[in-house]
Amino acid sequence: LWPQLQIAGPVPRTDLIAHLIAFGAFTVLLALTRWLGPIGSLEALLLVLIFAGGFAVIDEAAQSHPYFRRHSVPDDLAANLGGVAIGLLATVALRFLGPPAVRERAVGRSTTDFVTHARTFLLLTLTSRVFGLARDALFAAVFGASAIASAFFTAFLIPNVFRRLFGEGALAAAFIPRYTQLLETDRKAAARFASLTFAIAMTALSLLAALGELGLWLALRSLGEPLTFTGTGDTAGVITMTMLMLPFMPLVCATAILGGMLQAHSRFGPTAGAPIILNVCMISALAASAWIFGLGRPSLLPQVAAWLAVGVSAAGALQMLWCVLALRGHMRWTTDVRPALSELRGLLVRMGPVIIGLGAAQIGLLVDAAIAGWPVLIGDTIAGKPYPLDTGSASILYYAQRLYQLPLGIFAIAIATAIFPALSRLASDAEGFGTTLRRGLRTTLFVGVPAAAGLVLVRDELVRTIYGGFEGRSVTTGRAFLDEDARRVARTLLAYAPAVLAAGATHMFTRAFYAQGETRTPMWVGIGMVIANIALSLALMWPLREPGIALASSICAVVQVIALAFLLHKRSPRTGLRVIDGALIRSLGVSLALSALMAPAVIGVMRLLAPYAPDGRPGDGLVLASGVITGAAAYLGASALLRRPELRWFLTRTAGRPADHTEARLSS
Repeated sequence: LWPQLQIAGPVPRTDLIAHLIAFGAFTVLLALTRWLGPIGSLEALLLVLIFAGGFAVIDEAAQSHPYFRRHSVPDDLAANLGGVAIGLLATVALRFLGPPAVRERAVGRSTTDFVTHARTFLLLTLTSRVFGLARDALFAAVFGASAIASAFFTAFLIPNVFRRLFGEGALAAAFIPRYTQLLETDRKAAARFASLTFAIAMTALSLLAALGELGLWLALRSLGEPLTFTGTGDTAGVITMTMLMLPFMPLVCATAILGGMLQAHSRFGPTAGAPIILNVCMISALAASAWIFGLGRPSLLPQVAAWLAVGVSAAGALQMLWCVLALRGHMRWTTDVRPALSELRGLLVRMGPVIIGLGAAQIGLLVDAAIAGWPVLIGDTIAGKPYPLDTGSASILYYAQRLYQLPLGIFAIAIATAIFPALSRLASDAEGFGTTLRRGLRTTLFVGVPAAAGLVLVRDELVRTIYGGFEGRSVTTGRAFLDEDARRVARTLLAYAPAVLAAGATHMFTRAFYAQGETRTPMWVGIGMVIANIALSLALMWPLREPGIALASSICAVVQVIALAFLLHKRSPRTGLRVIDGALIRSLGVSLALSALMAPAVIGVMRLLAPYAPDGRPGDGLVLASGVITGAAAYLGASALLRRPELRWFLTRTAGRPADHTEARLSS
């Protein structure tokens, strides 16, 4: 009935007015939450425009899917976007003409409490992960675990390797501690240092991207193959999509550098919100391409993939612009950078070991991608023998990684990211450094242990809820995300579960080394783990297929965190730093015990509800929600009864201040 919603009289298209009102109200409410920044600020308006505009496109484009039995029409889309524009204008009016309560909420607040920053980072990262899961669910519905999915994920890995290596890796480890220290002593020197670092990094990365485009173009010409995505040996398809996404590399690295500056200024929201832009752009590109080309014409599949790759590069530009705008008022860019040349030399010296260590890790990721993507890149045999993986293996691993990285990204990385500037400020204060580090570790364990246990308990329902649910075959590829695909992802996710806890603690220990100016130790440990991971992956993939590669990663993650903890503890006699104490060990023990007690409750509720749940995705989602809610209630309820300080740290605004050593000892 909705498309025929009309009222006789001067307004024949009442449905368009409904679109305007709905999206206008949604835009205003989104701005008033302050989730995206101070009300009415330029950066907040930009992000609201991206989110609300992206949702407006998705809302209309998604209706072209046969599942909804409707059609997308341009006038409805125009009404949606018109409502977004009206909402933005209304937000600006409220910012300057609204009641005092709104004008007061337009002013941002700053704090040095790393737990508060971690909560902010956590909430925005959670939002980003929700958008990311929606993106992956849409991708799985369109492409399934097919060769095109494997080709896209293999190509998408290339720019992300450089992001981890330079943007979030070597530059962050070498730049953030020194920039934070300069902010405390000489803000002009900090501005010169940041301006010079950003200019040099962008020039080098842009030149590298240009050379990469030239090399890929020459490689594509030498192959002489069109973009076909035939299934096996599709090197041309991977190269083409890599070329479309390579501009994302310098842009996302620039976003990571700018994010480090923002974190040093105690602004963690923009950094955590930047990935949401990527997810919204990818969803919008996929939905819009499906709307334009249609989902019932497999011959147009290359165009759909190309639009998605272009959306990735567009997202990189928007992310960088968002962070530049967020820095306004905190740092003044300058061209007088000659006094900072000595700082740049020190930066390059500190970056060397980190590049070697992270470079080895990224080489390991590329080797893993080559192992999983061999059937897509080369063929289904190796040395004349059948290969143990197939064309869907790379996508199976990607889908499982996205799910295991959900708790890792939401909790562990949020805490480690928020604590890094605090550790950098306390590098010369052994007591404060140790207190902050142990508190970060305890908080990581508090959420990491039940998160890893939860992934094991709900893995089947989680996979089917996110990736399954569409009956029959995919109207685009002729191949749905099949039940067998879901089982393969669930088995792989089970093998990844131990890495959730280990990787979270690894992030914490690595940042502790970096904050002290020690970059060589994590480098050597990382190189050793990469070599071990490659060897284990090659050994375990033959009997276990994709779970073997995941299990190799988990084993190496556990060994790595043990090695880093031991080596950091060995430095204690020289630095006076206590890494592990009785309170930390007791906290780990309690988290393990409560997670073990949580498991029967989760399994019991899910088995009790399963026979009564409807078939398909709704039923799996209902069972999943019951298990998650039961597990969270059991774990958090028991923690509250035991009065665990880690729970209080998340619920109060003063628990994470690193200078509060006396209170920290008492709470321990």
